[in-house]
Amino acid sequence: MTSDKLFHGMSQRPAKRVEEVEVPALLDRARKAYAENRPSEAVWPLRCLLTVDPRHVDAQVILAGALARTNAVGIANILFARVNKLEVAETRHWRMHASVLIRARQLNAAHRISRKILVKTPVEAAGFKSLARIANLLGHNDEARGFLSRLNILVPNDPNIATGLARSAMMIGALEEAETLCRRAADLSKGNPERLFDLGRVLRARGKFVEADSFLDRATDLDPSFKISVRVVRETAIDADFRFNGEPTDGV
Repeated sequence: MTSDKLFHGMSQRPAKRVEEVEVPALLDRARKAYAENRPSEAVWPLRCLLTVDPRHVDAQVILAGALARTNAVGIANILFARVNKLEVAETRHWRMHASVLIRARQLNAAHRISRKILVKTPVEAAGFKSLARIANLLGHNDEARGFLSRLNILVPNDPNIATGLARSAMMIGALEEAETLCRRAADLSKGNPERLFDLGRVLRARGKFVEADSFLDRATDLDPSFKISVRVVRETAIDADFRFNGEPTDGV
C-alpha cells in the first residue's frame, strides 16, 4: 500500500504547500492533541508532516496510535509494521505499539513486542507493564504477580503498580501484603478516591471494619460515583468475595 493510498480519505482538508509547513510545529500540535485524547485532531497535522517527510518515525508512530484510538487498527498496524522495519526504531515506539495491540486485544502480538522491549532494555519498566497487563487479561495471575513484583522494584513509588500488586496479592489470599501495598498506594496518590476505596476494601476483607469504613467514606466524599461500589463492598467484602474485575489502569 502506498503512502498516498494509506492517507487518502483521512481528512478532506487540503495539505499546506511544502514551503509553508513547519515540521516541529505540526509535530507539537499532534502530540498535544494525542496527549489530550483528541486523536482525530492529531491526524491532519501528521498527514501534512508526512507529506513533507514520509519517513519521519515519530510522526508515523503517533499517527498509528491516533488511528488506533479511532478504531482504524488495521491501518495503525501497517504503520507500526513499517516503523518496526527501520533501524532507527526505538523502545518508545515499541511501547506505543504494544499499548495499541493490548487495546485491540491482540495479546500474542503485544506479548512479542513487549518481550522485544526487554531484550533491548532489560530494565525497561514499560516492557514489564505491558506483560503484566497481558497476563492479567489472560487470567494468568501468578505470571502477572511476577511482572508486577519486578516493576515494584524498578519503580517503587508508583501507586498504580502498588495497586496492581495488591490486587494480585488479594487473589491468592495474601491479605497482610495487600494491605501494606494499598496503604502505600493511598499515601503515594495523596487522596485518590480509587486508592482509598481499594484500601477500605482490603481492610474489610481483614475484618478491620471501623478503619475500613473511614477510608470508604473518604472515597465517596471525594467521588460520589463510588457510593454504589461502597455499598456492595460493605455488604459482601470478605476474602472469598474479592475478585479482580476488568483490566488494570493504563499505568500497569
